[in-house]
Amino acid sequence: MSQSHPDLILAAAQRLKELERQIAFDGTMPGSRPNSFQEQIIQDWGRIPTQAVTAGNQSGKSALGARLAAWFLAENKPGWKRPAKWGKTPLMGLIVGRTMKQVEEELLKKLTSFFDPEELHIPKVGMVPQKVVHKKTGNTLLLASHHNENEAREKLQAFVLNFIWLDEMPKSIHLFEELERRVQSKDGWFISTFTPKVRNPEIRKLV
Repeated sequence: MSQSHPDLILAAAQRLKELERQIAFDGTMPGSRPNSFQEQIIQDWGRIPTQAVTAGNQSGKSALGARLAAWFLAENKPGWKRPAKWGKTPLMGLIVGRTMKQVEEELLKKLTSFFDPEELHIPKVGMVPQKVVHKKTGNTLLLASHHNENEAREKLQAFVLNFIWLDEMPKSIHLFEELERRVQSKDGWFISTFTPKVRNPEIRKLV
């Protein structure tokens, strides 16, 4: 049965909305675009395995991380192709924030703004979200915090990942090193976004 004229208009409007989301920098602002610094990070994403973005508060660092994470989850970054080494199975990534409250109220909110609610499945333990699953692709982003660094490192050691976004500076370089190891076997991508609020020579040398 052929579609009626109103159905075609609705389908076209939905497709236009999807395309706009693919290129928008902020999921809450259709038509938003990255600034020149953010655009450079976006262009290097996938070519450079480890990226460290350091800047002041309210400079768009977390927005950048969320934009990349959303593209990873849906696999819909314009011009992007999944690396052959990643195979054809669903991808696994990780978002690590300062606390789970920060992850839920800031990072997850920015990430989900790029999607309609029915596109995602977000399992919770109690009231705490554990991961985000994109229903169409099956790709998953695990959610964790580095508030207790030893606990975080122990928990993350079991994972082999395609993508990691670390937001906010951890207390030591050891978490950086552990997270980098989580993506090495897959030739995955690791991006960190933070404002250096304390002196840490080891992390400064790394980034």
